[in-house]
Amino acid sequence: MSVIDALNTFAQNIENPQEKRLFLLAAAGLHGPHSWNITQDFRYLGILHLLVLSGSQISHFRAVIDRLFGFLAYRKASPLYPYIRFLGLSTGLLFIGHAFTWPAPITRAIICEIFRAIFPHFRLDLALFFCLLIQAILFSHQLQQWSFFLSWFAYLTLQLAPQLGLKKELIKSLFTTLITQIVCLFLFSDQSSTNWPVQIAWGLVANLIMGIIFEFALMPIIGWIWLWAIAGISPPGAVFLADAMSAVCRVILVVTNGFMYIID
Repeated sequence: MSVIDALNTFAQNIENPQEKRLFLLAAAGLHGPHSWNITQDFRYLGILHLLVLSGSQISHFRAVIDRLFGFLAYRKASPLYPYIRFLGLSTGLLFIGHAFTWPAPITRAIICEIFRAIFPHFRLDLALFFCLLIQAILFSHQLQQWSFFLSWFAYLTLQLAPQLGLKKELIKSLFTTLITQIVCLFLFSDQSSTNWPVQIAWGLVANLIMGIIFEFALMPIIGWIWLWAIAGISPPGAVFLADAMSAVCRVILVVTNGFMYIID
């Protein structure tokens, strides 16, 4: 069973159709004929980037891998530990890239994660340059995609945050999502609309709330589900996880509808 098939199988445990579509959008980037309303609402609010398969899913997947090898934590002094962790991480990331056919944001995240694992003490600016160069050379067709530039813009913004005195992970994440949201609104929204200033203002608030929900509720569950999807099986406690995922998706849809009602 492929990763996509495993995610589709898990999604069958989610009873509500809209919640199921939202899960498949966030976990697999699957745009079905009935998911158009969700993507349109997210685009209108300037938060469509939250649904893109990107570094957020990869970072949570990496966190799951780290926990998986956590039983070796007391042996980190052993010379074998870094190699075991690197093997598990790189194999999982490459498998994910292959399963999702290497979209630009996923490609960027995987290259950066593997590069950082191989060269943990490399200078940040040089590391970013080499990662960008590797992606541009190996996946040159992605240079024609908006997602390539937006992904790198968001990642560079995240790396810039500590230089501005933003140290905490939550603050850095919110800073990145807000800047990305503003750029997306300017690029993709209808600026001729008389409602555009209101859309911008409420879109910023939506990004703050949605960024927290995605980062601390939705993505950790997806990272765990991804791990089992790689093995082609449903995760332990699939029904319980599906109920938790359904509850999170329900909150996201209610919040989205609330903002759409306020703006319209």
